[in-house]
Amino acid sequence: MTLIDSNVLIDIWTQDPKWLSWSTQEFSNCLARGEVAINPVIYSELSLGFATELDLEAAVKTACLTKLPLPFSASFASGRAFQSYRKRGVSSFHDSAVHQVASTGAIWSVSGSFHEQHRSRNLDLRRR
Repeated sequence: MTLIDSNVLIDIWTQDPKWLSWSTQEFSNCLARGEVAINPVIYSELSLGFATELDLEAAVKTACLTKLPLPFSASFASGRAFQSYRKRGVSSFHDSAVHQVASTGAIWSVSGSFHEQHRSRNLDLRRR
């Protein structure tokens, strides 16, 4: 199972000109290995680009994503990772959460932050 970062899905759903190819290939690789999952943190980030929860649910279903809970033990470990990341100059809590959940749950992690730290942009993931 792979826990996928919201940035990878956003790149695909918005057809980002810079990262679409990379994100599509990584997503395809994940699907080839097995289940691809998101957690509540990732789901909440994705929700910003959809008009309704039903729209987001349809996109999640179409992408064949498994929705995982975020266990409290992973949240605690994520807080510790966040503290460590902050000391090294990383400012994104989400990145620490994704990687800690991945390590505590023995899940692969593919993070859009590998190619860029949290790109700021207005999101509209609805099909145009």
